Amino acid sequence: MVCALAYSESLGSDNRHPIRKLIDDDHWKRARALTQTQLGQNPKDAALLTFMSIIEESFNRMESARSYAEQAVAADPKFADGHAQLARINIEMAESMAVWKQLGMVRVMKRELEAAFKIDPNNLDALLTDMMYTFKAPGIAGGSRTKAHEIAQHLLRAHPGWGYMAEAKLAQNENNEPSAIRWLREGGTSNYRIQSSLALVYCCLSPHPWYDEAIRIAKSMLAGDPTRVDAYMLLARSYASTGAYYEMEAVLAAGAAKVPDDLSPYYWAARTLVERKVEGPRAEGYVRKYLAQEPEGRAPTIAEAHWTLGLAFELEGRRAEAAGELKTAYKMRPDLEGLKKDYKRLAD
Repeated sequence: MVCALAYSESLGSDNRHPIRKLIDDDHWKRARALTQTQLGQNPKDAALLTFMSIIEESFNRMESARSYAEQAVAADPKFADGHAQLARINIEMAESMAVWKQLGMVRVMKRELEAAFKIDPNNLDALLTDMMYTFKAPGIAGGSRTKAHEIAQHLLRAHPGWGYMAEAKLAQNENNEPSAIRWLREGGTSNYRIQSSLALVYCCLSPHPWYDEAIRIAKSMLAGDPTRVDAYMLLARSYASTGAYYEMEAVLAAGAAKVPDDLSPYYWAARTLVERKVEGPRAEGYVRKYLAQEPEGRAPTIAEAHWTLGLAFELEGRRAEAAGELKTAYKMRPDLEGLKKDYKRLAD
């Protein structure tokens, strides 16, 4: 979901600006530490509680995220961002629940969106959540692709950067890669997140990825801000895909030095190698490095890492160990698309 990347630009006052900056730059562990410190001093602060909900969500601690959002709404019922975050958490959690539970959570989402829009009709998170729900939901539950695009146009007027990404996200969900590329290109070259999204589309372009363009964009991103991880991830994926292993090793080392909290480039290099069915030992080493510390927020989960490690073992001919890793991954996250198929294949 595109909304999973958002947070409200209106959150907090000047003294909370460092938290907003850390979240925007995907430094989730640092944001967590700073927010916890400030919450210790102001435990009923709605903005801090909302920040903490967003951060807990990034680490897949959804019950905790919902609790913080509920506390934020209780602390200040007139704080639109708290309502928007509570709406988003409920619909995110509903996606993996039984239908009878989903209905109640959808009602909560709609109630909280209504409250957020009543306070702030242009609330960023509320608009993003509303857009993605409207796009995915069946018509009987209020879904409409036409209406989803209308919300994206509202975003384009109120939050231009996010509006371009919102339209691109809808285009990707409609399997319209040319439209996604067009929207992201229109977003300009100065927005780091738009450029990251565009380079990722190029990396995944079907049937022929544009790795040269992805590398060009990622290098420009890296020159502009070497303290953010996306450029290193994009370069690692592109170099792994094209067999440029010398360049891949160099960018992995640089990423680990500049962004030591987030070793995602190692994971994505490994995942790309196992998907290409090459370099099993190298992929194994990368995953083991990734598993040596807590994953960053919004980064691949431990379950995904065990899955990838299992596929690396398979490439090395270590079938029993591979099956064991996939079993571990499946116990952690049976909902991961494609994992069950690999698990059954290796367990037989």
